[in-house]
Amino acid sequence: MPKYGDASTVTGQSFRVKDVQTIATALPLPVVAEADLKSKAHPINIHHLSGKQKGAMVAVQKAEGSLYIAVARDALPESPWDATAMEVTAVTPVE
Repeated sequence: MPKYGDASTVTGQSFRVKDVQTIATALPLPVVAEADLKSKAHPINIHHLSGKQKGAMVAVQKAEGSLYIAVARDALPESPWDATAMEVTAVTPVE
């Protein structure tokens, strides 16, 4: 790579930065099996083990492998998780 000040380079031309579009996935969710989420004895439902609190979110994996997001209503082990509705067909990137 040329160095700044070399006689064979044009000032500013050899050090251009290419803009690349980036998108961060800033909200990673823990993945929990659906059967575990339904068990009040599982650590995911015990506040001091998982941090379960009102508004906590997890990605729930169904037996066939698909995922949905669940949001906790409260911190108690028997507090329900509200499930999100997902599209029937998965989005598959192409190109």
